[in-house]
Amino acid sequence: ILTLHFAAKGKAWRELTTPLPRPSAYGVSLPGKRGVFCAGGTDGKQCFAQCFELVLAGPADSLNTTTEASFEALPPLPEARAFACGARIGSRCCVFGGIAKPESTQASKALFSIDLEAPQPSWTREAELPADGRILASAGVRDGKLYIVGGCALSAGGPDGAAQRRYLADAWCFAQGAWTRLPDLPAPRAGAPSPMLSAHGQLLLMGGDPGGLGGT
Repeated sequence: ILTLHFAAKGKAWRELTTPLPRPSAYGVSLPGKRGVFCAGGTDGKQCFAQCFELVLAGPADSLNTTTEASFEALPPLPEARAFACGARIGSRCCVFGGIAKPESTQASKALFSIDLEAPQPSWTREAELPADGRILASAGVRDGKLYIVGGCALSAGGPDGAAQRRYLADAWCFAQGAWTRLPDLPAPRAGAPSPMLSAHGQLLLMGGDPGGLGGT
């Protein structure tokens, strides 16, 4: 785990002495209750359902110099997930899409949410996206609504039985338990930074793969 240290003499990256509980990539990381909310991920051999909050050690005035962290367990996702996207709406963290196994040839269209401020937080399965399941989509929040943009649908038929990708340009809004389709992106986009930034009344989708740059 790396942190960017802001010091009087300049900025520098530091590696925390506390590592992640296990090697993991392609999980969902969001602002948590006291630290960073982390859900799912994969080590290339399996996908994880594990969820936790990463909290830097020490009092607030020492957080700029701490090199340690703790991991506070949260209820696991209802299903293992990697290559999903997510965003936080108020006290609720949302996790959308992804795959349950590294060898999956079909991506999920499921949306899960958890209220971190609830006395006993638990996951809720929301309405499924009425479109292709997908990996590597971008999520964002504006005015209390969840937005899902782009990503890749999966299907069988790739080399050696691996999944093949179809790059997506559709965009969707989830609010009050229902999905609404928005105008498509000008071109497909996958793997862009997520959550999208909200600034000046707009959601910013930056970078990403327009198709053909990623592997299977």
